[in-house]
Amino acid sequence: GGVIRLKRLVERGGYRGRWIRRAGAELCLVNPCGGVLGGDRVEIAVKVRTGGRLTVTTPAPERLYRAESGDVAQVEVRLVAEPGSCLD
Repeated sequence: GGVIRLKRLVERGGYRGRWIRRAGAELCLVNPCGGVLGGDRVEIAVKVRTGGRLTVTTPAPERLYRAESGDVAQVEVRLVAEPGSCLD
């Protein structure tokens, strides 16, 4: 098998990326704050380069919160798998 390398991981705000090493590479996105609330903006961007393989997961939230203020939470996810790569 090849070498698993993480080129760059940027963490801001509530989410954290945690490596889970099994047969391949798995990145688990964890929000230790418990969830996304009204007014929150979350941006997640993942890019797998040619020849790379990556599985990205996240646990289900433990609680759901009703937004009292009417503010909307926004979650933007950008996934890029270059030719010859695998992104699950």
